[in-house]
Amino acid sequence: MTVGMNGEQWGWKDYSYRDKIPKTEFTKAHLETFRKHTECWKHHAFSTQPIDKPKATSAINFIYALENRDAPKIVWMKSPLATVFAKVLCDEILGLNEADRVYNCNRTGKNVWHHIGLTITSSVDDQVTDFFVVNRDELEGIRKNGDLWGPSTYGSGNTPGLRACQTSIKEGLNVASKHLVDFHDIPATNPKLGKTLWDSIDQSIYESFGIHLSEIVDTSFVEEARQYLLKLLSAHAVSSGSRQFKKFENENYIERELSSASSNNTYSQYDLAELSKYMCLADANLIPKTPLMEALHSLCLSTGWVLPSRRVCFVSERPEILKTDDRGLPHCEDGPAIKYSDGYSLHAWHGVRFPKNWIEKPPSPSAALKWPNIEQRRIACEMIGWDRILDELNAVVINCDDDPEIGELVSVELPDIGTERFLRVRCGTGRNFALPVPPEMKTALEANAWTWELEPHQYKPEVRT
Repeated sequence: MTVGMNGEQWGWKDYSYRDKIPKTEFTKAHLETFRKHTECWKHHAFSTQPIDKPKATSAINFIYALENRDAPKIVWMKSPLATVFAKVLCDEILGLNEADRVYNCNRTGKNVWHHIGLTITSSVDDQVTDFFVVNRDELEGIRKNGDLWGPSTYGSGNTPGLRACQTSIKEGLNVASKHLVDFHDIPATNPKLGKTLWDSIDQSIYESFGIHLSEIVDTSFVEEARQYLLKLLSAHAVSSGSRQFKKFENENYIERELSSASSNNTYSQYDLAELSKYMCLADANLIPKTPLMEALHSLCLSTGWVLPSRRVCFVSERPEILKTDDRGLPHCEDGPAIKYSDGYSLHAWHGVRFPKNWIEKPPSPSAALKWPNIEQRRIACEMIGWDRILDELNAVVINCDDDPEIGELVSVELPDIGTERFLRVRCGTGRNFALPVPPEMKTALEANAWTWELEPHQYKPEVRT
């Protein structure tokens, strides 16, 4: 037993029982089930097709029934951002109390589908984890044949692309709700886009409740929220952005509600890889099935983004644009990596979000090197090109090879990072570029060979194409 920082006692869980679990002998039927589920989640997780409303409705009603709740009113939205704003507005329209609000910040409060969350993270997760631990070596062999999930067969590290997509959207929602000026995900001066998003919210609420927001007797909250939304969509023209706007009397409340809604536990198409691990093993009769997990899997297969509350469930469409790199990370060099039909969009470079205006006008080398966020600073340097950045930093040459295609090894001091080494090289087309290399590199030949995963004596530049 160990004593924690606050004096509480806790101990490590005993996992010795796993030694008694027999290993599984995988059959062709097992492998075919693995293959089908892998293809299924990859297809739906990165899908930009319209959602399946009948299938989603059935899954939502089934899950609510399992918790002994009446079927909710389902509000269909066009984007996660519209979903968050609509939820806050509908809560005001319906007059829901704090206990009914799914984003209640009280940690002891139970959200809707709270038990499903516990199911995923406890008993079901334990079953799946036990199976992977016991059969780790065999599953690794299956993975190498391309029949199982992703880069890792065990743990949560197997879906970096999906996690990056989900994280990008959640970060974007938090940025919008907190009116930060760090990103320019929405054009600075585009009132048409603001109107489109607002009209989408108004239409969705009308279709669900038969009332336009403008018809509500007490319009003060609605008008303030509308102005706040429009502000978020147009406030980033200058560095101080939305902070120049006069604060509404109720703005702090609106901001808090929006932030809480956007940070609430949600379910989305990006949860499919983790859910498929359970479904795959259950369909192969390797672990018991549960109705909750089957319904949740069905829901994520048929929708884009889901935000439930006790009486209303908000469901977003999938994006109409979802571009990724070869690792599945959201990435686009000339436009939004993720874009929804109401205009809400997110820009990302190999999984890292960046300001939209960098597409048309990347920062200067000096501005990039002073950018406060280190991850965004790195991608700004990649956009500009490390060769130009090195010129700005007055790189020191460590070793220079006679062959320009082998290049020169240089050292620079990067702000807030320290000493880094780069290989400056000329490609076969005559273009100069630079690549970051490990600090232990001592010669340009060694660094160039490292970029090809070769030893220096194995590297023969004349055979490259």
